[in-house]
Amino acid sequence: QEESVERAALYADIQTHVKEKTAQFISGALDIDANWDSYIAEMEKMGIERAIEITQGAYERYLAR
Repeated sequence: QEESVERAALYADIQTHVKEKTAQFISGALDIDANWDSYIAEMEKMGIERAIEITQGAYERYLAR
């Protein structure tokens, strides 16, 4: 239950970030080659690795049933 709440909070911010940057990359407002590393770094700061860890753990528990 706690992991679910944590994951939801993390993904809410991450999804917003991804949508904004995707639009900027597609429109040309941001150069994908020049800004890709900072895009990834921002997601890491937002906790993407923790969100993936929670998701992976839930998936593994599901498979173990």
